[in-house]
Amino acid sequence: MGDGTRLHMTYGLNIGGCETQMFNLAQEYAKRGLQEEVIFCSFSLSGIAARKIEALGFQVYCLSLDIWGKPLRSLLSVIRFLRDKDIELLITTGLEANMFGCLAAKVVHISRIVTEEIGIRSYSIKQRIILRLSLRMADYNFAVSKIVLKNLLDQKLIRKERGYISYAPLDLKRKSTNLLSLEAKVNLLYLGRIHPEKNLELLISSLGKIRDGNYNNFQLEIVGVQNYDERRLIEEIVQLHKLEKFVMVFDATSNTEQHIDGCNFLVQSSRTEGMGFSVLEAMSRGRPVISTNVGIVPEIIDSGVNGLISKSQSQSDYMSVLLTAILMDRGEYDAMVNRVLETSLSFVETSTYLALIDSMGRKTNS
Repeated sequence: MGDGTRLHMTYGLNIGGCETQMFNLAQEYAKRGLQEEVIFCSFSLSGIAARKIEALGFQVYCLSLDIWGKPLRSLLSVIRFLRDKDIELLITTGLEANMFGCLAAKVVHISRIVTEEIGIRSYSIKQRIILRLSLRMADYNFAVSKIVLKNLLDQKLIRKERGYISYAPLDLKRKSTNLLSLEAKVNLLYLGRIHPEKNLELLISSLGKIRDGNYNNFQLEIVGVQNYDERRLIEEIVQLHKLEKFVMVFDATSNTEQHIDGCNFLVQSSRTEGMGFSVLEAMSRGRPVISTNVGIVPEIIDSGVNGLISKSQSQSDYMSVLLTAILMDRGEYDAMVNRVLETSLSFVETSTYLALIDSMGRKTNS
């Protein structure tokens, strides 16, 4: 690598798209034998991803910050952390890391900064002012999709000449050879965090209405529960719609491939989405995706061709695409799977993503 210590900073290292990205990056760095030159840091929520990255031989730090409750104290903690490290290149990923990481990096005079925005959010006036200041301190601003980049430009948060679309890094050599065909029961999978923005109520209630219409040839797995409260919340929604025999709930796991390989469709019902890492991961393993029209989804899915997109977030539209999948015949499904695999050939390899970061470092030095 030849550019000193590199630090990847993000909010959490447990489960989710950003966490999967960090682990994929760690795997690629490990292949290059760079465990002594790259470190990872989370502001909070270290867990599964942190342990997996540590197992590869990297240093992983968790600062345990109360970012929004105690912002000034958190900023000072990040400054102290960076001051104790000899960092040549800082890559911040996500809102919190972009805001606090960039500000702290300038205080301690880190020479090269790359930010990466992974989603679309509604910012308060104060957040927008601080985020704009922070992002414009960076040498380059990555965005994980066209729509995320457009949002940054429309809100005048970054300069156009510094904006790049990075997409999310994947290990495409791990494609599944276990390509299921449709059987008597259609297997649906939700994979991700249990969070209000994921809008699981829409998914579960829509399946409840479909079941009420005497279409019961489906099974849903929900994978991503992190604590008792999340499990209780999901189980209460499932019970409300009388879907106990149709829905299975699983804890968060590092073995996502096993669940993906056992499904026919990945489903998501998000209100907002940026990177949509589980979408990319599922498609790279030959699984069509059913989704609301958010984030990266319309950039990579042609509804009815290599996946299914709800025209809106209304229940009638979302139920329509779910029912299309449940009633799809085997020939249609197999053809869709083949088109999914063709689409996934254009996804970004982790090595390509790191080459982009490397090139940013060289450009900054020149």
